Amino acid sequence: MCGACAMEGVEAKAPQSWRALLKQAVSLYVFSRAAFVIVGLFVSAFAFGNLAPGGALPLNQPWHIFLFRLVYTSDSAFYHSIAMHGYRRVHFNTHKQYNWAFFPLFPYLSRWTRDLVHLRVVDAGVLWSQMSMVVFLTLLGRLVDQKRGPRLALTAMTLAAFSPLTPYFVAYRAAALFLALSTAVFYFLENSQWNLALLAGAAASLTRPVGILLAVPYLVALGNAFTPLSTLFRKGIGASAFAFGFAVVGFIDWRFTSNPLAFLAIQTAWNRKTRFPFASSLRWLSHLGLTAQGGWSFPSLAITASIVALLAAIYLYRQGREFWPGAAYIFVTVILANASNSFEGIPRFIAELPPIYVAMALWVENHPRRQLSQPIVVGILFTAYIALWALGIHAVQN
Repeated sequence: MCGACAMEGVEAKAPQSWRALLKQAVSLYVFSRAAFVIVGLFVSAFAFGNLAPGGALPLNQPWHIFLFRLVYTSDSAFYHSIAMHGYRRVHFNTHKQYNWAFFPLFPYLSRWTRDLVHLRVVDAGVLWSQMSMVVFLTLLGRLVDQKRGPRLALTAMTLAAFSPLTPYFVAYRAAALFLALSTAVFYFLENSQWNLALLAGAAASLTRPVGILLAVPYLVALGNAFTPLSTLFRKGIGASAFAFGFAVVGFIDWRFTSNPLAFLAIQTAWNRKTRFPFASSLRWLSHLGLTAQGGWSFPSLAITASIVALLAAIYLYRQGREFWPGAAYIFVTVILANASNSFEGIPRFIAELPPIYVAMALWVENHPRRQLSQPIVVGILFTAYIALWALGIHAVQN
């Protein structure tokens, strides 16, 4: 009898198959994206649609235009310009907002897909975003399943699928691709597949500038796994792979602008300057306002997201050494994202952190009240963010 119980315990700890995880990921993806489309089109129709006599909304609404507005916003235009025409060839200056700040993997994937299967560039890019999200959910589920079992894995996947910042991951933007690649880095680190982690990290660094920060969890994971200094040094050199994107874009910028650091220097065109961490938060607290940067950011949202992320980092740190890579990645990202005079982009930087969803799932584990309240809060934020996105509010689209 005891032997049977022991066998049952061993079987309970066995990870789910990839097929089972993929089915869960696809189901969550379809359900969450259907909710996104329904809310987005509903808000769009009432905000921008045409009323028929009697106050009714006719069925001949411009649904394709409403849908396009949901997936092509703000930075989408810069990715599209790279996919269609490449990087702008002009001597470096900051008089205009050139596309040098955006990294090449996502726009060129959409361009190559267009050439291969004859889709429009935007359609190809949106397709990549959807496939990337399914990959992300599957890898996240596998990662959590290996640590804490299938129930918590499903919780983490659900929270990620219904992230309030879901519009970023649906749109013609690099966010979903970066999320999938960065999650792959954590998965490979968890399984001590160092070379694959470096390969995924190099691809992530070609997708978003913040990909270089994945070197932090890589080095922390190395420190957890190896004690001999010779081994640490030899494998630590591999962290240079996370700077691959900087090297490639630096070369591109040198060829097109004569300035290898154009992708960093062009930030001044957006009036972004480096400051000590949380300088913008302190300044905002002395001059409270709903929006900042001409309506392109919500300071309260950025500050709240940063506080939640820092609490998540502390929580993961206290869970044990196996969670230290994720905690370190959250911490360094939040600090550097806030080391600016601008709040722009901070919420999406945080939403692109895979360990955030792990921490949120762990936080509700074995807490019935939290398990009940967290989905309600996430659902409200999910709906509210999509509604603001559909209304074209720049502060949530940037």
